[in-house]
Amino acid sequence: MRRILLLLFMALAVVLPTFGQQNTVNAAIDATELLVGEQTVLHTTVNCNAGARVKFEGKKGENLTPGVEIVEISRPDTLLLNNGKRWQITRNYTLTSFDSALYRLPAIEVEIDGQKVQSRGEIALKVNTIDVDVQHPDAIRPPKGPVDGVFEWNGLLFLYCLLAWLALAACIALLLRLSAPRKHNKVIVLPAPKPAHAVAIEAIGKLQSTTPEDAVAQQLYFSQLTDILRTYLHERFGFNAMEMTTREIIEQLQKINDREALLELKNVLQTADLVKFARLSPALPEREDSLLRAVDYVRQTQLPDSDIPKTIKRLVPIEQGAENRKRLACWLGLIASVAALFALLFHLCSTLWLLLF
Repeated sequence: MRRILLLLFMALAVVLPTFGQQNTVNAAIDATELLVGEQTVLHTTVNCNAGARVKFEGKKGENLTPGVEIVEISRPDTLLLNNGKRWQITRNYTLTSFDSALYRLPAIEVEIDGQKVQSRGEIALKVNTIDVDVQHPDAIRPPKGPVDGVFEWNGLLFLYCLLAWLALAACIALLLRLSAPRKHNKVIVLPAPKPAHAVAIEAIGKLQSTTPEDAVAQQLYFSQLTDILRTYLHERFGFNAMEMTTREIIEQLQKINDREALLELKNVLQTADLVKFARLSPALPEREDSLLRAVDYVRQTQLPDSDIPKTIKRLVPIEQGAENRKRLACWLGLIASVAALFALLFHLCSTLWLLLF
């Protein structure tokens, strides 16, 4: 007797867990009564062991039963139970019917690990027709014919197109700017300085307004006059006349100036040498004559107006910190322009799709 009880206990220990872990299929419907053409959802729930191969029956467009059509089938939704040891899989079937009747929906059959399991219980679905007033048939309006769609351009579309072109132009301009080699120097344009002859004539005019009263003042007067001429010669002909004697200056200019102009300059410089070194004290007419000769020489040897530059170009170094900030601003502008371009194109495409299709 004890041996029989032990065998029964062992058999129950093996069989009961098996019953506790069996596969089940349950089905429930949202609405059991609907009008022709309306839809309802049939919920199918499968409980099985984790890792089981589950295969649902039925396809979209098929009839679940004659007169009841499967409109849509959702994707399976899996829920883990018992610490992942069990699965609860839910799949929904959207049903409809166009014939009024009382339908008995068949059991939902699911294949689990090669074994077919059916849902329990029966589900009835009643489909009702729409009440029609047959006594007043004139009240029933016929179906309307197709209506021609009117396509109208939205004014904002043109604005979006313009903004898209502007964003594209900004992208191209910034790409060209960033692809250009980095500059270390830049050229600046400055107004040309006053020409040498104008400076010399202006300085001689200021000197003419002064009147030397003694020998020292006479020497200073003619020293200033020769300095004006030497500065003019240096800027006009390019040799260092400030460090040269009168004889050296004349010899240098014999290759450049004509004889008449050179004679006037020679008289002015020789008179200035006599005043500075021989203490000659010229009278007012002689001083005026020296000034006039100096002005005549400057005017005879000045550059033509066509050869006088109006502006000058100067190469200056570029601060690299400022250049880096400019390139960073260009990169940020490029990113913003590309983002704006894609946003505008997406909006344009979606709007045109809605309008055309």
